[in-house]
Amino acid sequence: MTTTTTGTAALGPTAQQRAWNATTRGFTADGPVHRRFEAQARLRPDAVAVRWAGGTLTFAELDRRANRLAWALRDRGVGPQTPVGIRVPRGPQLAVAVYGVLKAGGYYLPVEPTLPAERAHTLLAEAGARVLVVAAGGDSWSVPAGVAAVSADHPVPDRRELCGPEPGTDADSTAYVVFTSGTTGRPNGVEVAHRSLHNLFAWCQRTHGFGPHDLGLSVASFSFDLSVFDLLGLPGYGAGVYIADDAQRRDPELLIDVLLREPVTFWNSAPTTLAHLAPLLDGHRDDAGTGDLRLVYLAGDFPPLTLPDDVRSVFTRATIVNLGGTTETTVWANWYEVGAVDPAWRSVPYGRPIDNAQYWVVDENLRPCPVGVPGDLLIGGDVLAIGYHGQPELTGQRFIPDTLGPDPGGRLYRTGDRASFGPDGVLTILGRVDGQVKIRGARVELGEVEHRLRGHADVRDVVVLARPNRDGDRVLVAYVRPAPGCRPTVRELRRHVAAGLPDYMVPAAVVFVDGFPATANGKLDRAALPWPAQTGSTHTLGAPG
Repeated sequence: MTTTTTGTAALGPTAQQRAWNATTRGFTADGPVHRRFEAQARLRPDAVAVRWAGGTLTFAELDRRANRLAWALRDRGVGPQTPVGIRVPRGPQLAVAVYGVLKAGGYYLPVEPTLPAERAHTLLAEAGARVLVVAAGGDSWSVPAGVAAVSADHPVPDRRELCGPEPGTDADSTAYVVFTSGTTGRPNGVEVAHRSLHNLFAWCQRTHGFGPHDLGLSVASFSFDLSVFDLLGLPGYGAGVYIADDAQRRDPELLIDVLLREPVTFWNSAPTTLAHLAPLLDGHRDDAGTGDLRLVYLAGDFPPLTLPDDVRSVFTRATIVNLGGTTETTVWANWYEVGAVDPAWRSVPYGRPIDNAQYWVVDENLRPCPVGVPGDLLIGGDVLAIGYHGQPELTGQRFIPDTLGPDPGGRLYRTGDRASFGPDGVLTILGRVDGQVKIRGARVELGEVEHRLRGHADVRDVVVLARPNRDGDRVLVAYVRPAPGCRPTVRELRRHVAAGLPDYMVPAAVVFVDGFPATANGKLDRAALPWPAQTGSTHTLGAPG
């Protein structure tokens, strides 16, 4: 028995909970992660490491170009643990920039070319970056005063290109900083070390066997940490990566063309990105190339329940894996392989922790909750980030001492999620701690309303939000994507909900949509969903009949 900070006696984890979190497994973390790529460049120099619409780069070519950039960065003062911004378009220069920064000993900060100048300047200032890698040839963007711009690609060969500088970093050094939105308006830079990347990559390799036979299709935004595995994980195991450009990322037909034309074996994105392709898949069911895709990683949001079967109906060899985690827990920290979709599911299960991760569901006194009892989700283990760059107070609030796991000196990250364990140890996410919705004084879990609507035969998928009406009261709005060939009415959908849920859980409005908007990171963009007043497919609050 331990004592919490409130002085309340806390019961420790049960034997069952400890068994679910018995994830300890050894992994190699001998230096920075880019050393794995360098080893592959020596082993298989002529193999293709990077593909894009305009060509290819071999491992040796990528290594030489990254070495050139690393020396150029050293000439600009970049050394161990120096923050370096990267602002280049999607393509080969992106891979060169990432490896060049790490080879120089620095850590990288994604600065998307599409960002407004003010936001980009803010990120560079928050990270303390005084060097920015830019595209060869540059553009009209104004580099902030005091920041040196270095071209990502130096076309002139340099005698130093055969060997990069000694980075002077180790597994505990910072690899990158990715910024997330902050509640105060100040972005939070999540600082991630090489060690937690080694752990993640080792789990991916052990579980799904990545190797030279694989080609990943990179569609995630560079500022979204899913890109980390595409750019650093795959080449480190000898696999290639096809970097989709912005035009391809925006056009589902172009992405399908890449999937069918290139020998792509691995897809990694937010569910919304792949869901945009789903309506077009039927037309390619018998095309050549559908047998290559063997593995699909979906993360960043809950996949539509129809998506796994949509994908497998065309790519019949594909294994679908739902992954979860936060930026603060190094890309992914839990997983669930999706087999047959259970009609009773409200959403695809969140799954179990990966190697060297521990998941705890606790009450307000940090006591583990019994099976099936909701609580706050905490994550511990080797998956944790270093913390928030330049924000020690926030780091101390979110990363607390671990009183539950196997490491007495470890930490736990407060995710802000509400969750519960099932009897089989599989996690269910119930919502956000700060996102509980009250409608007419009653607590409502939006997922329960969504689950009810998905049970209607004419509904393919649905998102439910709580939004203020004209009087300022929060009401439920259901955004419904009808099943193919179906035209459900607002009245019958509201009747369907009313038949199984209390009246305060019946949506006040229903909006029919063709699809769901996505953010630049590929996540569902709830803020971009239209307000009911913008459409005619609505029904104001009243009797469901």
